[in-house]
Amino acid sequence: MMNPPPDAIADISATNTEDNEKSRIQRLGRSRPREFQSVWVETAFLSCIAMSLLLDEYLASGFVSLVPRLAIELDLSRSFTTWAVSVVPLIVSSFLLAFGRLADLHGFYVVYLGGLTWVLIWSFTAAFAKHRVLLVCCRAMQGFGSAAHLSAGLGMLGAIYRPGPRKNLVFSLYGAMAPLGSFLGLATGGLVSQYTHWRWYFWIGALLAGVSWIGIWTTAPRRLKASNKDLQMDWLGCLTISTGVVMSVFTVTELAHAPQGWKTPYIIASGCVALLALGSAIYIEGWVARHPLLPVSVLKVDCVRPVLIGLLLNYGTIGIYMLYATL
Repeated sequence: MMNPPPDAIADISATNTEDNEKSRIQRLGRSRPREFQSVWVETAFLSCIAMSLLLDEYLASGFVSLVPRLAIELDLSRSFTTWAVSVVPLIVSSFLLAFGRLADLHGFYVVYLGGLTWVLIWSFTAAFAKHRVLLVCCRAMQGFGSAAHLSAGLGMLGAIYRPGPRKNLVFSLYGAMAPLGSFLGLATGGLVSQYTHWRWYFWIGALLAGVSWIGIWTTAPRRLKASNKDLQMDWLGCLTISTGVVMSVFTVTELAHAPQGWKTPYIIASGCVALLALGSAIYIEGWVARHPLLPVSVLKVDCVRPVLIGLLLNYGTIGIYMLYATL
């Protein structure tokens, strides 16, 4: 019997090694992360992380169902109604990248608990608001807290779970909390407006934040940090991106209530500031920042730009419909 040639033996050995490596990667992708002592601790941790996304959608989307009641009790004008509804998603979208970078620099655990604490404080404050200006300010402060705990929560999940089926399942369950939180917020807002007092809406939100805070404090890994120690905060990018987004939304929103339309001086001024800030952000992120919050290279990935345009049109349409259908 003839022995196989050396090249064939080497190929067989390489194939076996590759198969063993793939099997090991698959096994690690399905196994429980070593940060959790048991499946019960992991379940509690994931439940609290999921509750944070549910809470964000509860506060952002569900508030719409309170608008008819608040318009009467706090004398909300059309302009104040628009801001009271949209200020939370506006602040979250404007500062999500900045808080994500802060979580990378200072640790996901600290930023997550800090964001939930902030949401809890301002939810209680909003429940006692007796003036429309204070209500809008409280809603804006809730947005800062949501931006912090959402970015840090995603960072924790990405750092703990290895690529594989278990991570796919975890992120799928996490994403499912967004529509569930929106539905829960709408249903809760309608029920408390009909049968109790609208302040219960914010007290329930504070309760959800408190439960999630306690759960993460008891189950999350304390030393979970980003591995890149050379990362720096992009303050110029943070300033220009947030200013550009906020002023753009302000211009479009207030245009409907401006006495002279586009010719109103403060509309012209805010529009110019928005264009200047967004143009500066593009220049800074593309050619100035060493560690940009939004690298231009992201837009070069296949299918990213069409997906972003589709998401913009989809979420924009849903938000506009929900607001004005309620009004």
